[in-house]
Amino acid sequence: MRISQDKPVPRAVAGLRKLTLAASVALLGTSCSPYGSGVTRIVDGRTQEGRYIPVTAYADYALASYMEASGEPEQAENAYMRALADDPKSPEMWTRLGALRCRRQPLSGMSALERALDLAPQYEPAWRAKAACFLGATQLSKAQRAAEEAVRLDPEQERATLLLAQIYEAQGKNKQARAWLNAWVVLHPSSDIGWNALLELAERTQNPVDELRAHQALRLHQDPMRAPALSTPRSGQRQDDALDVAIATGDLDGARRACVALHLPAVEIAVRAYLRGNLGMAKQQAQLVRAADPSSADARALLLLMGDAAASGDLWAEPDALSPRVRELLEAELALYTD
Repeated sequence: MRISQDKPVPRAVAGLRKLTLAASVALLGTSCSPYGSGVTRIVDGRTQEGRYIPVTAYADYALASYMEASGEPEQAENAYMRALADDPKSPEMWTRLGALRCRRQPLSGMSALERALDLAPQYEPAWRAKAACFLGATQLSKAQRAAEEAVRLDPEQERATLLLAQIYEAQGKNKQARAWLNAWVVLHPSSDIGWNALLELAERTQNPVDELRAHQALRLHQDPMRAPALSTPRSGQRQDDALDVAIATGDLDGARRACVALHLPAVEIAVRAYLRGNLGMAKQQAQLVRAADPSSADARALLLLMGDAAASGDLWAEPDALSPRVRELLEAELALYTD
């Protein structure tokens, strides 16, 4: 492949390159020799033997990353190539080069990615980049296999899981995509990226339960200290914000006051608390509603979801019909076990 000549490097970038080179020399000069084949590094407080990497490779790698982030893919590719000339055994740089080429032209970086995997067959970023490359070329079966391998190698890598869900959706496998995203946010409830991905999928597939769950989770992640006080809402504040803030801060009495002000059924507090993951509040409110109105099917359904077997007893009053929202919630929960 012919690599075009570099364009003039801006002064700021040239300065970055010199600084990176100087820092690399200062950091590595005492631990390696250009005439030796090995180097000793300190990793997590332990010495670790590894191959010698010329400091110029570090400088070009830093420059390549900078140019890539700055929207200069041609200069980034040239810098990666210079870095690889100094360090041809770097799976990370082969992966970055391959991913960059694939973004510029579908499948054009596959040989670089294969080179990375030859050097490190279990290098998750290379498998993930390979999946993204196949996805860009709409080779979805190959993309799925590569993404599944990436997730197998590193189940805690968020981008790999989200990429796999994206590939499933592209194949029309919406249930699998939803299952993976649901699993991720259950295991990582503070993941804004995961909740946003689930929200976008829910909007595309018209799943109101997941939309509500994602919206509530994302709102919960906001700093509650920034939320307006319930008793003195700011001008223009939506009333239902008061109910959501009360649930987010665990203020059951405040939630009940907000619910009355909004003219909502009392079971609404239990529904929203359940969706937010505040099961203690959800159970307490559902038990109150059930005690006051034994025919409340919504309260009984929520209690059963939370493992309260007693909610199925004492049916001396004929239960009313489930509300559409609670019915959808039940269907969504059951789908997690039947997909």
